[in-house]
Amino acid sequence: MENALPVKSWGLDPLYWTHVKLFVRDVLQLKNYSGFKGVYAISNHPIAQVLVVGYIVKVDKREKLTTYGVDDGTGCLSCCMWHNQNNDLVEATFGDLVTVMGKISVFREERQITASSFYIETDPNVEVFHWLEVMKLREIYEKPFEVSENPETKTVTKPWLKNELEIEIDRLEESLKSAIAEYLEITDALSFTLDTLCGVNKVMEIMRQLTSKYRERSSDKKVEMKQPLVSNPEVRQVIKQTLRKLDKDGIVYCKPITDYNHREYEFISIKKDLSPRIVNVIKEICHSQGESSCGIALNKIVSNLKSLEKYKNVPRDRVKVGLEHLMNNGDIYETRQGHYRIA
Repeated sequence: MENALPVKSWGLDPLYWTHVKLFVRDVLQLKNYSGFKGVYAISNHPIAQVLVVGYIVKVDKREKLTTYGVDDGTGCLSCCMWHNQNNDLVEATFGDLVTVMGKISVFREERQITASSFYIETDPNVEVFHWLEVMKLREIYEKPFEVSENPETKTVTKPWLKNELEIEIDRLEESLKSAIAEYLEITDALSFTLDTLCGVNKVMEIMRQLTSKYRERSSDKKVEMKQPLVSNPEVRQVIKQTLRKLDKDGIVYCKPITDYNHREYEFISIKKDLSPRIVNVIKEICHSQGESSCGIALNKIVSNLKSLEKYKNVPRDRVKVGLEHLMNNGDIYETRQGHYRIA
C-alpha cells in the first residue's frame, strides 16, 4: 500500500476514531490494512468502525444475538447485535429503515458489522441525507493522510482540529437542542409542530446566530437573508435535524409523515406520557404472565416499552426517572432493587 501510515501514527488520523459513513458496497469492498487484522484502508486511512443506513431484509434472532440483513441498494450486509442485559435492546423488523454503527468483523469468511449502536429511523429522508453525505465525504476519504512535523518544535501538527468557527457552530447546535428540550419540559405540551418552535424567542435567537455562522463558514458573509427567519427553509431544516436528534434521545417522537408541509411531533413527557405508559406496561406484563411477588424487573419494563414504536428510543435512564416519579406519587413501589409492582 502506498503511503501506509505506521501504527504509531494511526491515532493521529481522525478517521481511525470515528464511525466512517459508507455505502454497504464500500464496506464489502474495503481492503485489509497491510499486515493488520480488523483494520481496513480507504486510501491510506486506517479504519475499523463504520456507519451504514439501509432497510432490514433479514432477521435471525438467537439466544445470545440477533443478526439483521441490512440492504441500502448497493449491497446487503449482516449486522449482529449481541444481547446484553446492561444495554437497551432495539428490536427491528422487516422493512424498517435503520442506522447501524459498529466495528467491521468477519464471521465464516463473511464480512459483517458488530453493532455498537442501532437506531430505527422514522424519517425516510435520513436515507437520502446519508447518500449525499457519503458522496460528499469521498473527497476527504480519498485524500491521503499525511503526518507533518514542525521542524522547530518537533511536534506533530494537527490540521484536522476544528477551528474556532466550527467549535462555535457545534456549541450553538447543542444550545439549540437544549433550548428546544427545555421549552418542551417547561410547557409540557404533548403535541407540537415546527411552527410552534419557530414562535419561541430563545430558539429563534439561537437560530439567528447559527445562520450567521453558517454563512460565515460558507464564505458568504455579505449575503443577507431575504426571507423572514421563521419561513427560511434553511432554518426549518436545521430545527428538523435537531428534532431528529431529540427523537434518538427518546425525548421527542417524530410521528410518521402524513403532510410534508405540516408534520407533527410529540414530546415524551415524564409526567403526562411516559409514566402512565409505564404503569400500563407493568399491568400488561402482570396480565399476560401473572403477577409475581417479586415484582416486574426493570429490564422487562424497558424491553416491553421499547417494543412500542413511540418509545423505542427512550433510554433506560429516562425510564428510571419515570419510575421514580410514579413511586413519589405512590402509584407503584419497589419490591426489591430493580423490581416494581402496582400500589
